[in-house]
Amino acid sequence: MTIQEVYSYNLDESFRLMSRLVDKYPLLGVDTEFPGYFEDVDQLTGRTNQRHLPRQLTRYGKFKINIDNLKLIQLGISLSDSYGNQPNPSTFQFNFQYDKLNDIGQESSIQLLERHEVPFDRLLQEGISPIKFSYHFMSSGLLFNNKIKWIYFHGFCDLGYLLKSATLTALPCSFSEFSILAETLFPHYFDLKLVEKWESSLQTLASYYGVCREGIQHQAGSDALVTIGIWTKSQKLKPLLEFDRKVYGLEDE
Repeated sequence: MTIQEVYSYNLDESFRLMSRLVDKYPLLGVDTEFPGYFEDVDQLTGRTNQRHLPRQLTRYGKFKINIDNLKLIQLGISLSDSYGNQPNPSTFQFNFQYDKLNDIGQESSIQLLERHEVPFDRLLQEGISPIKFSYHFMSSGLLFNNKIKWIYFHGFCDLGYLLKSATLTALPCSFSEFSILAETLFPHYFDLKLVEKWESSLQTLASYYGVCREGIQHQAGSDALVTIGIWTKSQKLKPLLEFDRKVYGLEDE
């Protein structure tokens, strides 16, 4: 049982287990699944009755509007040490409350997740409350922890949803404030897409390093497990300081 499914009923025990494991396995691969990304934010704000947007939004401004107004569907966190050793279960797939008929999302993104067996009916009935998740996340020992490295692939939305899930508030108004908050909660984070200078997909990078997939692609637990597998195979001899606290998609703000 490499990937543990987490719903409302086993949220408490899953966080207790993660809290016990993280000292020995301080590398955390992360992936999120969410209901799309609106490049045309007018489409999104029109559905949430927001008005008076700036005429020219920055990349961060568009990012903030998306994260603030869309719901996280899945979060995957996969634990490892620097040698690639992992506990069992190694990976926790948190499944959040989401109503595909009434919550905002892009139809194409929802259909993609359905094709990859994301269980929307079960999310509606048994999904995790964001309030309960935040309570456990904030007290888990995973945040404010200088010993943990958070590993993403193309991770700007992953980081945004993690911040929102921890604080239960809208993202900060400016990128500089966002960076300060991110560095406070997650003192060290890296993005494989930047570190590897990789222009293609997570799956092609996994194939390059010979990392085999467990679980279903485009589910957060499986993608997080692949992410940490690539990291432990690829980063042992590389200088990383220049990539600390940078994520692909927001690195040029």
